[in-house]
Amino acid sequence: MHCLMVFHALLKKLYCMEWSINESIKGLHDVISARDYNDLSEPIYDRLFQIGIILRLSIINDELEKLNKELDSSIILEGVSIDFDTYLNKHYWFDNFVFKDEDQFYSTFGVDLKKYNYLPTINKMMDYFPKRENEEQNNLNALDTVKQSFYHICERNLIDSDDMRYALFFGVTLMMKQLQEIKSKVNNPQPHQYIKVWNDILDDNKYIEVGQHYFEWKDENEDYRLIELKSQQLFTIFLLLDSGFFRFYTSVTGSEVRNRKLIIDDDVLPIGTKIPDSLPTECAKFEKFIEWKDEYIISINYEKLGKYIYKNYNKLSIDDIENVVLFDKTMDAIHEDMARLKPALSRYLKNYEENMVSELVNSCVTILATCNKHLAEGINESFLRTYIEKLLYDNEMKDEARTKLSNSSKKTFICNIVAVLRNMRIFKVGVDNKDLAHSLHEKINDVLESTLEKNIQRAYNANKGSLYDWTLKNIDAIKQQSSNPFAGII
Repeated sequence: MHCLMVFHALLKKLYCMEWSINESIKGLHDVISARDYNDLSEPIYDRLFQIGIILRLSIINDELEKLNKELDSSIILEGVSIDFDTYLNKHYWFDNFVFKDEDQFYSTFGVDLKKYNYLPTINKMMDYFPKRENEEQNNLNALDTVKQSFYHICERNLIDSDDMRYALFFGVTLMMKQLQEIKSKVNNPQPHQYIKVWNDILDDNKYIEVGQHYFEWKDENEDYRLIELKSQQLFTIFLLLDSGFFRFYTSVTGSEVRNRKLIIDDDVLPIGTKIPDSLPTECAKFEKFIEWKDEYIISINYEKLGKYIYKNYNKLSIDDIENVVLFDKTMDAIHEDMARLKPALSRYLKNYEENMVSELVNSCVTILATCNKHLAEGINESFLRTYIEKLLYDNEMKDEARTKLSNSSKKTFICNIVAVLRNMRIFKVGVDNKDLAHSLHEKINDVLESTLEKNIQRAYNANKGSLYDWTLKNIDAIKQQSSNPFAGII
């Protein structure tokens, strides 16, 4: 019975602590491979063991599904610490008594598993196990409950052997399918996800503030001019380049070094600063990551920076990450000081677009709030704000939505939003376009109520378009987010 003791200890660990997906999958294989069939002489123990594996597969697949969805919007800096090469190798799963041999495994993969009742069976098995939200209860009580659940299924023959066999194969098949999808997403991130990498780094390094050298310089130069701020900008860039941050970037040519626009020389550096021979090359590298704004501001392209960090994350040191965050925050401070001397530069500040969009969100939500009285049961008043924020910040729709909501088409587009939400049953079933138009007219009172109704009706009847398609795809997630009181907090 040694194997059962090991497995019970494993379950105790399973219910009382968290570990990475990588360890979970490796642990699953270890348990299967270490099983001593001779120790399980009674059929009930054999079935108990298989059900335990199915339980663990179910939990692993749940975690993989969460990770898979997360990777649609962001990427994980460590490249996801999953041993894809091992776990996607079918042979890795053969040398055990659960999956008898390779031929059986391949033949099962060729079977139309849909004709078997394996998925309801897995769900049915899960019904007998303690819910995962109860993990905080006493460890021994939790373990006893799991053991009782297992024996209950085995003793009463609630699951037949065919169900067990195909539930096992389905669990492994689904696990490998999800691993393949995750591997593809990790290896081929979308451009907007690299910005998320940079934002995550900033969030993790909130304690880093503007460089001390800039504070000291401002303290000594109270009446500074734009030309002097420009020199401080170049000195701040020099500090980052001199740290070797871009040492892993090699895609730069001799021509690019000779023809670079970025020149850092003795004229812009403090007296006594030693300029390394590699500086021209480092400047040419840096130009690959920047955008020139006006004649004064040099702005980082965060999509490209995030990609560089992601590809080299395991080679970059903690000092490298802290240096680039320090650089970014110092550059922000310099740019804000430039904008104070030349207000036209404010449009290039990092938070300029965010402030503009924030004002746009508030404006639209104020108008749409007049329709709160028509919301369907179960949809709270925070839903409309959540929807508008998602719409205006989503990579797929933000350009179209911001353009239309920022010009003369704003009122028509809001009517389209209302029509689409009515189509999605966000408003009560009994509400009609006249009711919605009447409510909108409280804020859009410079347009005839009949015109608002006509615009809503036209969009409602069309039942198509990019706004409709986007909402159809995102509506369920937005409803869940807006109903969660902790959304945005945890």
